[in-house]
Amino acid sequence: MAEALKKHVHGLRKLGRANQETVYFGAWKNSENKIVQEHSHTFITSSAVTTYQRKLALQYRYGLLPSQKLLHRYKKADNDRCLLCGSPDGGHHAVSGCPQISKAVTLRHNAAGSAIVEA
Repeated sequence: MAEALKKHVHGLRKLGRANQETVYFGAWKNSENKIVQEHSHTFITSSAVTTYQRKLALQYRYGLLPSQKLLHRYKKADNDRCLLCGSPDGGHHAVSGCPQISKAVTLRHNAAGSAIVEA
């Protein structure tokens, strides 16, 4: 019984507070068996990625990127609104949805594309 319980709990814990009804979650679940882990996790061991970049990528992947939404959840902010534009904040908004940082996002995207082409 202990092994069955361990498997059940581990499966639940992996999802954390994930909303399983979203389009993103559905797409991720549908693709998880097609992802080549060796390539998906290369950034973790790559010497081209700094420790800070690795930390941010993992925080984003697990929904722990510091944002007003997360800070509000932990009672560290008065509301969940972006400090730059006033829209609802969150991981996606902080990384690529805020119109106030769209130029920086485009530059980061282009730099990542160049790094992939050169690899």
